[in-house]
Amino acid sequence: AEYMGLLEMLMLRWFTPPPADCADRDAYENETLNTVRIRVLKVLKSWIDTYHHDFLRDDGRLLRDLLTFVDEVTNGTRLAPVAQQLRKSATKRLLSLSTQAEGRLAVFDQQPPPPQIPKGLEPSKITLLKVPAIELARQITLMEEYIYHRIQPWEFLNQGWTKKNATPAPSPHIVAMIAHFNHISEWVATEVLQVPILKKRVKVLEHIIDLASELQNLNNFNGVMEIVAGLQTTAVYRLHNTWEAISDSYFQRFEELKDLVSRDRNYKNMREVIPTLNPPIIPYIGMWLTDLTFLEDGNQDSTASGLINFDKRIMIAKVIRDVQQYQQRPYCLTPLKPLQRWIMAQPAATMYSEEKAYELSLQLEPRDAKKSKKRERNRAVYATLKKTKKKKDG
Repeated sequence: AEYMGLLEMLMLRWFTPPPADCADRDAYENETLNTVRIRVLKVLKSWIDTYHHDFLRDDGRLLRDLLTFVDEVTNGTRLAPVAQQLRKSATKRLLSLSTQAEGRLAVFDQQPPPPQIPKGLEPSKITLLKVPAIELARQITLMEEYIYHRIQPWEFLNQGWTKKNATPAPSPHIVAMIAHFNHISEWVATEVLQVPILKKRVKVLEHIIDLASELQNLNNFNGVMEIVAGLQTTAVYRLHNTWEAISDSYFQRFEELKDLVSRDRNYKNMREVIPTLNPPIIPYIGMWLTDLTFLEDGNQDSTASGLINFDKRIMIAKVIRDVQQYQQRPYCLTPLKPLQRWIMAQPAATMYSEEKAYELSLQLEPRDAKKSKKRERNRAVYATLKKTKKKKDG
């Protein structure tokens, strides 16, 4: 409604009447009113260029009304060429946006890599270990890209993602991203916990670490974080004998992944790495939600004198720009819908609860189970070296 209200105000501005004491109405229309109308057209163009997502709402009604108005009031006037240029600019930009929103294929200068999935693997026969980690990573990345690229700037305002009962939902895509994160984290945790045999459980754990590494290779930091979060749940992380049974190379790789997405010093490692990479990139959205929460809670909306606190708005706008810069470049990958549906349809994840997960964990390795000492010494040395390196870096 506020968007239509703004358009109506600009329409009224177009027809600004002359002042009551105006002596020369022709001069008013040719000079003053003409200047006003040029400025209205400039505002409309700036609106379309800067806040183009506003025009994708309500099936494009706002854009239709805007262009219809401009065509009608400029037809046969010297402003007609300006209006025509506005229409071309709007059509080109919004066609590009709507094409992306409908999920059509972007144009790439290279072919996507061939999918790596066993031939003849039927959807009903898919299991975690049957699908290469690289292909799982690609499909998870495409699923997350679909959501991430649809997050609108206003979804980050007023902590809308915390207002779950609001109608309409103020941050639908952010909420969807959070729900997807939780689903993947719970899924990988369940994949480990539902394997009763230690040897096979180790294979599953190593495959999931491979998956996290492939997500890192794709610059999908959100994906890396959700895998690490799933493996760091209490139910999985306490499986001492399982973790001790994985190879040293997998153990070290997981430690490096943990360091990469660590929350220490406000995600310092991720914040330093991401700007050095070439897109496409999917950052961990929780970084910015944390920033925005601090900005909202730590700064008043108004100054002591009752004016709008523009410093707060500028800081929030900077965070939103950071999000938007990584929404521009799509991934050149082939979507495999059956595999994506399998990932999202895992019943183990939909029925996940911390209590059930911990019960499964205790069944696999009871509290009084003997702990393997096979690699404890080597890994203790690795942990010591890592702490020493941190102190040096600090």
